[in-house]
Amino acid sequence: MMRRLHGNKTSLRGAAATIFALTAILPLCVLVMFLWRSGALDDASAQVNVLLALVVALLGFMLFQHLIRRI
Repeated sequence: MMRRLHGNKTSLRGAAATIFALTAILPLCVLVMFLWRSGALDDASAQVNVLLALVVALLGFMLFQHLIRRI
């Protein structure tokens, strides 16, 4: 019985990580694709802004993972 509960926690953690990735990283990737196709990504400031957005999303993901592990 305990083994099954532990497995359920692990799958919930994985589901939470997947949902976070889909809501934070996927829209950023779509935005980069549109910026690239329109030629706006050629500007250095646009590249820096995309990089900063990615760093913030990854830091948020790491914080989210840390909080999930504590539950």
